[in-house]
Amino acid sequence: MEELKAETERYVPDKNRIRSAIRALSGVLAEIREWTGGKLDWGVPTGLGYLARHDTKIRQVIDAAEAWLKTL
Repeated sequence: MEELKAETERYVPDKNRIRSAIRALSGVLAEIREWTGGKLDWGVPTGLGYLARHDTKIRQVIDAAEAWLKTL
């Protein structure tokens, strides 16, 4: 997310860095879903649990970045 934020502040955003950030975020979401099996319990580390509970918001960031990339 920090990479995407940094690119939004640049005069000329780097498309490759945006693509890389999109891939990284998408990969993280996929790994979390696979690792947790889609359910959260006490055995899930706090950081992963936080990300898993906010996957919709992270997906919105990914979707917005993909749409933004198309306009560059």
